[in-house]
Parts: sequence; C-alpha cells; structure tokens
Amino acid sequence: MLAKSPVASTVSDYSDLKRQQIALIAAENQGNPLINQPEMKRRQLTAQIDEEFANAVMLPENDPTVQAEQQRLQQMELQILTQGQPVPVSPRDDAAIHLATLRPALEAAGQEVMSNPQTQPILEALVAHGNQHLAMAQEQGLDMADFEEDVNLLNQLTAAMAELQKLNEQQAIVEQEAAQLDAEQLPPGI
Repeated sequence: MLAKSPVASTVSDYSDLKRQQIALIAAENQGNPLINQPEMKRRQLTAQIDEEFANAVMLPENDPTVQAEQQRLQQMELQILTQGQPVPVSPRDDAAIHLATLRPALEAAGQEVMSNPQTQPILEALVAHGNQHLAMAQEQGLDMADFEEDVNLLNQLTAAMAELQKLNEQQAIVEQEAAQLDAEQLPPGI
C-alpha cells in the first residue's frame, strides 16, 4: 500500500558531506571575479546554518554600500586616468555605476581637448576605459540598451579624437614646411 502512494513533498536539505563541500568551495573561491560572490556566500551560510539565517544576514541586491564603494573605486581610477595612464577593468566592476561616474569626466575631457590638444592622452585613456566597461557589460550579458547614452558619448568622442588627430598631423606638416622655407630663405653661413 505504501509503495503505490505518491510522495507528498520532499525536504530540500544538504547532507553533512554536501555542507562541507559547499563551505570548502566557498572558502576557495572567495574574491574570485568569475564567481557570483553574493550567491556563493548565501549558499555557504545556508549550508552552515540554514536558509532563514542566510536571508536574515545577507544584504539586499541593490545595497547602497555596494553602490558607494563602486563609485569610490571609479573615482580613484579617475585620478589615474586623468594622468593619461590606463586602468584595467575588473569583472567585479558594476559597469552601470562606473560609466555613470565616468561620464562627466569624459564630457569635460572632450571639451578640454578642443582648447588644449596636449590633454588628448587623458581623453584617450578615459575613452579606452569606458569602452572596456562597455565590453565587459556586453560579455556579462547585460542589456546594452541600458548603456545607449554611454555608447553614443564614446562614439562621438572617438570620432572627435580621430578628427583631432588628422588636424594635428596637418598642423605638423604645415610647421615642417614653414621651417623648411625659413631655412631656405636664410643667407648662407647663418
């Protein structure tokens, strides 16, 4: 009679071995950018105590602390980028927060380079960094429609930099020709 009765429900629980494996894997992969760290921590806490405990102590997904830390990190990166030095993008970077923090600096650098061409390396570093964030967002499968404003801005700046490069090359040719004409017009022996 019992063999023909359906099971009403099963209890989802980890065996002792499974709990130990989860705790070990969580410890080994702490800080690994290829692992979803909040989910790993949630599973570790669930395995060590229970799901109710994990839900009670874990911060919500859109935690303002995480947003503040991501903004602060991008601001520190901006200090390096404004010296014309490249800064690599991490898979743990929140592309939306980083690009929102980067956008005003991109706009300011784009305006500055028009009046001061010596700032072009700064603009190039900022644009490269922004493009890396976009590439990482695409690689992570994020909806690129959310980044439309950033894509447009970076495309405009890239086109402006190419145009500025052409103007710089033309100016160098004109200066070289002027120097050559001056040298030809000087009397011999001077």
